[in-house]
Amino acid sequence: MSRADRSYKDLKQKQKSAIADKTYRMYLKFYLVNQRMPTDTEKDSICRTLFTSVYALAPRTEYDEFCKIVDKREAGYKERILRDIQNGITPEKLNMKKHKKTPEEKGKL
Repeated sequence: MSRADRSYKDLKQKQKSAIADKTYRMYLKFYLVNQRMPTDTEKDSICRTLFTSVYALAPRTEYDEFCKIVDKREAGYKERILRDIQNGITPEKLNMKKHKKTPEEKGKL
């Protein structure tokens, strides 16, 4: 199937998972900065940002269809976000890239 023929449903699970992770990170970042979930206007802005990357992978995806998927996911985000905050997530930790352990660090474990 060529890229031009794909819709969101045709994406591989790994691709959908990456998009879901990116969506969650955007919501988490928003919550950490604003201490609240986004309003409808702010959600639309998040959806538009995410849709550009989805559209590059699956051009047949409709914007409204994608927004429904994001809305469905959002239902569990607040609880998950609050749990992550309780576990110590901060904006600084969120922006850090994953650090690969050196052989010395691995040896200390």
